[in-house]
Amino acid sequence: MKVVAVALLVAVALAGCGSDPAPVRTEQAGRGDVESHPLPFGIERVNGTEPVGRPLVFDDVFLVYDGVPVPARALRAAYRVRGDPEDVLRAWAEQLASVGVGNVRVRTGDSDPPEHSAWAEISAWEGSTSGPGPGWASVELWATSEDPILLVSIDRHHGIEAVASEVVDPGGSLGSPRVRVDARPPAPGEPLFDEQGDVVHVPEGARALMPMLPTIRGTGGSISMLAATDEAAVIQRMLDEAVAQNEYHEVGPIEVEEQGDLIVTKGRFVVPAGGWDLQIVAVRAPGEPDAVLWVQSAAD
Repeated sequence: MKVVAVALLVAVALAGCGSDPAPVRTEQAGRGDVESHPLPFGIERVNGTEPVGRPLVFDDVFLVYDGVPVPARALRAAYRVRGDPEDVLRAWAEQLASVGVGNVRVRTGDSDPPEHSAWAEISAWEGSTSGPGPGWASVELWATSEDPILLVSIDRHHGIEAVASEVVDPGGSLGSPRVRVDARPPAPGEPLFDEQGDVVHVPEGARALMPMLPTIRGTGGSISMLAATDEAAVIQRMLDEAVAQNEYHEVGPIEVEEQGDLIVTKGRFVVPAGGWDLQIVAVRAPGEPDAVLWVQSAAD
C-alpha cells in the first residue's frame, strides 16, 4: 500500500455534516466588536490570542490512500499573539494532544531551524502501514515587526479512531526569532505571493487580513488570509492570474458547497512536474458580510 498526496483534488460534499455552533460576539482590543466562532475537535482559543479572521472549519479531501479518497474535517485559523508567545505555543501543544492524531512534537528556537522557517512550531501525526491514520496537525509561530502570528492547521480524518497522544517537548526557550515578517498586510494590487517567479497579487475586491507568511512547503510555500464580499469572483481572479503565467497547468472549476449552514467555496491550481500549486478555500456563515479566504501555495 502507498499513500498518494494529490495536488489537484476533487472536492466532495460530505453527507451528515452538522452545522457549526452559532457565533458569539467578543470584544477585540482596538478593533471593535468582531465575530468569534467556536473551534472543532473540543479545542478552544488560547488566552492571549486574538483571531485574525473567523476560523475556517470545513470538510474536504486532502489525501488519497491506496486509491481511495480520505475525507477529513479541517481547521485553518490565524491568531495575533498578544500574550507570552511561549505560553501560547505550549498551551496549543497540550490541546493538540487531545485531538488524537499522534504525539505532539515541539520545536523551539533552540533546535536550529532553517533561516527562513517559523520562529517555532508544533506538529502531530501518526504514521501507519495499514491505513491513512487519524490525520495531522500543525501550529506555527511567526515573528512579525509587530505582534507574532500563530497559524493553526488541523485535518482530522472521518471515521478513523484517535490514537493515544502525548506532548514531546525538549524544553528550552524560544530564543530570538531569526526572521521578522513585515506586519503590514499587502494592499489590493500589491503582490500577495511569489512561486518560481510567478507572482499572484491581492485581487480586486479582496483585502488582506495579515501579511503573507512564507511557510515551508517543498521548495516554496506561503499562507495568506483575505476577506471578500464576492469570494467566488476573488478566487477566479487569482486562478486567472496563475493560469496566465503558465502554459502547462491544471485548474478545476470553482466549487461551492453547502456544509451545514456554511457556504464553502474552493479553487485549486497546479503546475505539474516540478511546478507549484495553489489551494484556496473560503468560508462564510449566515449573516456575515464577508467570507474569509485561506490562500495556500506550495512548490516542488
